[in-house]
Order: sequence, then structure tokens, then C-alpha cells
Amino acid sequence: MSVNRYDQPQGGTLQTGDPASLGPYRTLARLGRGGMGTVYLAESPAGARVAVKVINAELTADPDFVARFRREVEAARKVHRFCTAPVLDADLAGPRLYVVTEYVPGPDLAAAVRQNGPLTGSNLEALAVGIATALTAIHGAGVIHRDLKPANVVLSPLGPRVIDFGIARALDTMAEKTATGKILGTPEYMAPELLTGGDVAPASDIFAWGCVVAYAATGHSLFGGRTIPEVLYRVVHETPDLSRVDARLRGVVEAALSKDPAARPGTRELLNLLVGQDADAERIAGTVRVTLPAPAAVAPGGAAAAGAEPTAVAPPAAPTAQVPGAPRTARMPEGEAGEGPREPHGPGGGSAPRGGKANRWGLLIGGGVGAVALVAAAAAGLAALLNGGPPAVAEELMTDDFKVAEGSVWPSDAVSKDAYRGFTGDGRYTMATNSSETYREASPGLGIRLPDRTLLSVSVKFETARPDAQVGVYCPASDIGRDPADRAKVKWLWHEVILRYDGNAIVRRVAADQADNELTPATRAEGFDPKRANRLQVACELSGKTRTVRLWVNGRLAVEASDDLPHAPRRVDNYYPRPGIFIRQNGGAEPYTRVSLDDFHLGRY
Repeated sequence: MSVNRYDQPQGGTLQTGDPASLGPYRTLARLGRGGMGTVYLAESPAGARVAVKVINAELTADPDFVARFRREVEAARKVHRFCTAPVLDADLAGPRLYVVTEYVPGPDLAAAVRQNGPLTGSNLEALAVGIATALTAIHGAGVIHRDLKPANVVLSPLGPRVIDFGIARALDTMAEKTATGKILGTPEYMAPELLTGGDVAPASDIFAWGCVVAYAATGHSLFGGRTIPEVLYRVVHETPDLSRVDARLRGVVEAALSKDPAARPGTRELLNLLVGQDADAERIAGTVRVTLPAPAAVAPGGAAAAGAEPTAVAPPAAPTAQVPGAPRTARMPEGEAGEGPREPHGPGGGSAPRGGKANRWGLLIGGGVGAVALVAAAAAGLAALLNGGPPAVAEELMTDDFKVAEGSVWPSDAVSKDAYRGFTGDGRYTMATNSSETYREASPGLGIRLPDRTLLSVSVKFETARPDAQVGVYCPASDIGRDPADRAKVKWLWHEVILRYDGNAIVRRVAADQADNELTPATRAEGFDPKRANRLQVACELSGKTRTVRLWVNGRLAVEASDDLPHAPRRVDNYYPRPGIFIRQNGGAEPYTRVSLDDFHLGRY
């Protein structure tokens, strides 16, 4: 995805003794193992990739741990999706306790910084805002992360995602039983009050936020040391050197790192300090992006970091070794957000980051909240529509060249040119019908709320087909008819934009409790060639109660329709309709329909 910068291979193969399945989830790979359990990459019955953490047997044998674990999982379920890896499911009563979260492709922050050097400019600001937005969601549900660190921040195609939140608290039960005064967490990112017997509170996560942002800006931990006691002493007593943190963020980071929890900004205040008063966390979550450098091998991390566990450490004491002096630093060059890549200045001035790597970070994609830029981009999109062509994209939400299957957000039965639904292995994605399945669809697992105006673009080629074969894009209208009190009651409503093999295009409305309704007659798509790949671009626009859809084939407007919905869409927490691509044929007779897809883009206009 995004020229393969995010879909780096994650985890390793299953080992002897690993389960082939966990409940309805088929295990695919082992992502990691820690003190609490083992994390697997798995596939849901719907074909979505998920991460499943299985709790160690010695923990599940302790009834106090199990009771606290269940409470923590139930609390984590309430966390909003934005900028997090949400809890999707859990087995809290079976012989194997496990929790299922959304699988987030991409390297974790620690791996990315090791490979590419510190973040600068818009990338650093996007990271800071993204993590603060995630904490807004986590704390808003009454959950405290407790182990926020670079390994628990994944740089996904859709922006920074915070993983592994809340569940660590269940380990407190074991710490209380095994050793008085033991503390759970990652020492370099723990707040001072956690090391001196103080209360665990949201302010502890704010301190960790400051540590993580400083790590991203400098490439090293603020409180690193040769021994754990040394690290703990520095956390509790030393004032960190923030001279290499970008001046625009330095003041906020300094406030977050106050030794007094009461002096740190609250979660909402932190977000407001970064982006302005009355910040809309959910809207911000859909805009922040961190751009990874052009293809380079990033050490496996990302969702595999879901397996990382807090480390049990002793309470602080006087350091056993001399505390080293502050590392030599030089001020990072200051510039405006959106500036091009900059080389960090090391002790000698202009030297490369640790390990001799040049800084290879690119620019933020559509990040931040620049109102002027957004208005200008929206105007450009509308101008394109008025001129008859597809709208100009103001912000890319997702791109995929289908070259990497591992860790993809697309469902995949196999990597083969003959797969019914999956990657071909040569840079394409394929779908096919058969005698029993005359309709097949695929949609990427995005986990974000889509903007009201989206443009989906994809290259499509009919490999085999009958004259009545169809390929199309569906635009989810909303959660129309969804009862928030009973999330199992869903009355789907969406719009299909269809291109037939005979070159005709149609718009159809599909609803769960209504007969399908064709909103347009079959209209000839000028420029369509059934023997080659054709570029399809579908605009899905929602304005109040009206949904408008348009299809361009090879740059020419083929069909458009507007439809009044039963009522304006309602927003339901943790429910995100997503667009997708489908194929269909009437009846199960041969020849079956097979299409190949390439160069997928989803953007806001």
C-alpha cells in the first residue's frame, strides 16, 4: 500500500503448538510473544485481518487476574476507533482467554525511526497530533493506556495508530501477589509518580506522550541509561534536554513532562494546544498522516508490536552507576510546517542520525488542520466537477499498487492468478465468480469514518466475462435504520455504480428491506474497451439527505444520479461503513467472470 512503504512483512510463521484457529478466527502467523501472552495475525470469517492476543495459561489460572482482565477488556471495547486499534471481539469465558483487535499494517515508530532517523516538520506534528487524538479516545472511555511507547505507535497508511491500550492493568494483580512494590511499564516512558507510588491517572499517559514525541524528534529516549535504576533515577529527578525538539512543539512537550502530574495539560487541553481550541478529535483523526520514505526495508514492527508487554521493574533507588551527562545536542533547524525533508544536525553539525543513516522522511500527506488549504482544495475539486472531469483530490486516504499481500487490509483467499479473491503475485488483485458464487466483493479494512465527498479510482480489466458480467463500486449511504441500542440490527442501504461488459453503465440503489431500484437507465460508457484495462473513478458525495454518485470511465463521465435518503445519516460510535468493489453475473453458467484490479486510490475531494 502506498508504494509498499507500509505493508512490510509482519511476524513469523506459526510454530509447533500454535493453534490453527481461535474461535472463528483462522491463525495465519505469529506476530509476537511477551509476558502476558502471544499475538497472532488471523483472519476473521469475513476475510478481514485481525490481531488476536492469547493470554498465557499461568495467568488464566489466576481468578483475580481473569476478573480484572475481563473488566479491562470491556472498558477497552468502549474506546472510539479513531487513531487506535480498536477491540473487536474477545473470548472471556473459554479455556483460552483472548482479545481480538483490528490489525494495523505498518512499522511501529521505534522501527521506523531506527531505519529512517528522526521525524521533522509536518511528519513530527502529525505524529504528535495523532497520538494526542488517540489518547482523547482512550481517556474518553475511562481507560488509561499505561504503556505508551514508540513500539505501541504504528505508522499505518491512515495515520498514527496507538495499540495495546488498557489491558496491561490486569497484570497489576500478579505484581501485587508476587513482589511488593513492583511496577509495570516501560521504564523510559513511565511517569515519575508511577515510580514513587503515586496514582495511575490520565496524566501518566500525557507524560509518556511527551517522551514519545521527543523520541520521534531526536531519535533517542530522553531518560535512557545503562541500568534500570539509572533510568528510573533520571525519570524522577532529571530535567530532560529538549533543545532538539522542534520549537513549535517544544513548549507543549515540556509541559507534558512536568514532574508534577497536576501541572501537565489534560488530554483535551493537550489536543487544543496542538491544533486550536475546541478541536474535533474525530475530524482530526481523518486528516493526520505520516509519510514513510520511498521503499526501504523497515524492521518488522507495526501490529507485531501488539505482542510487546510491559516490563516488571523495581522501584527507584539511587543510581548504581554515575548518571551520564546530557548527550551533546544541536538545535534542529526551524522552518514552517510543510517544509521539505531536512537533514538533522548532530554534534558535528550536519551529521547523520545514529547508525549513520541519513534522514529519509518525506512530507505529511494532507495532515494538520490548515483551513485555507482545505478550502482551496475543495474549490479545486468543485471546479473539476463543473468542467465535467473527475474532482481533484484534496487528500489521499489510501493507495495500493497490490504488490504486497502480507499484512494487507484487503481480504485474500490466496496469492494466485486463479484466486477467487486475492492478490495475483504480479502486482494485481483479482476476483472471480463460479457456479455457486455469482457475486463477489472486496473492501479494504479502513477503520475510519469516510468524508462526505470521496473519490475512488481503480484500473479494472475483464479477464473473462459474459456479456451480462458487471464490475462496480458500492458507496455506503450511512447507518440508515441502525438501532444504536442493538448493534445487530442493521438495515443496509448503499448505492452501486455498475459498468457492464457490454459497455453500459447503471446506478442502482440497494437496501436490505427494499427491492433494488435502478436510478438510471443503462447508459453507454464512451471510451470503454472490454479488451484492456479501463480506469474507473467513482465520486460518492453526501449532502444532507441526498447522496450523489458519478462514474467516469477513462476520464469521461459515464453516468450520474442523485438519491434522497430516508433521513440524514446518523453517526454511531465504532461503526464505519466503507466502500468496496464487486463483480456480478446473472446465473452460474460458464464462462465465469474474472476481473483484475490495479492502482487503487481513495481520496477526499
